[in-house]
Amino acid sequence: MKKINGFIALTLSSFAQESHYELGIGAGVVTYPSYVGSKSNNRIISPIPYLRYEGEKMSLAKGGLKYNFFNNDKITIDLSLGASLPVESDNVPLRNGMEDLDFTLELGPRLNYEIHKDQEHEVTFKLPVRMVVATDIQNFGNQGFFIAPNLNYVFEKDDFRVKLKTGPLWADSKYHNYFYGVGKQDITLARNAYDAKGGYNGYRNTLSLKYRKGAWNYGAFVSHININGATFEDSPLIETKNALYLGTFISYVFYEG
Repeated sequence: MKKINGFIALTLSSFAQESHYELGIGAGVVTYPSYVGSKSNNRIISPIPYLRYEGEKMSLAKGGLKYNFFNNDKITIDLSLGASLPVESDNVPLRNGMEDLDFTLELGPRLNYEIHKDQEHEVTFKLPVRMVVATDIQNFGNQGFFIAPNLNYVFEKDDFRVKLKTGPLWADSKYHNYFYGVGKQDITLARNAYDAKGGYNGYRNTLSLKYRKGAWNYGAFVSHININGATFEDSPLIETKNALYLGTFISYVFYEG
């Protein structure tokens, strides 16, 4: 109970500090592979709430919830989030008959180092280390950890913003086996047993664009992951070495405070 009360007090104190927030509504379209290495693609078209909050220590935006535990002129340590959507194995030929992949949530600390910053340009190195939890809402399971060091370049002028993120990926054997392992119960004539090792996970490049005109926000992104040389690239569940994620959104901010 003391820990819960302490967390509530910390959260309330963060929102009580000088802050800025925006509320809105929007819609987005995202096209993505069932998992990296799969040729099966999915598309989501959905209305989405638009919520942006910036305080002295806490912020909430498209990148997730962040809380600065430490900062100076160049270095900050905050909390970062990531996620992957669930996959029905019967819709993926290579996984047919296997258990579905649940929604995964990634949570952990992130080290940020500001390399350069001026009025229009910013270059930052970021090092997130995240624990991965898979859930179908009723059950939760630890699925290892994921590390994604990356270099970020941001160009921002007037209402236009461009961001480029690039960097390698690593994960442990538990994470890799969740997506690419094949147990004895899943062996078929076309699918051999496979035990994935931890290590190199691939290389990711992401380009995102955002434009704001009055209360309207417009945005798009493209993200590419290549898994040549990944420790799991010989898994029987792999059918391509490239994965492409595409998305676009539009939102309208109806309240600012």
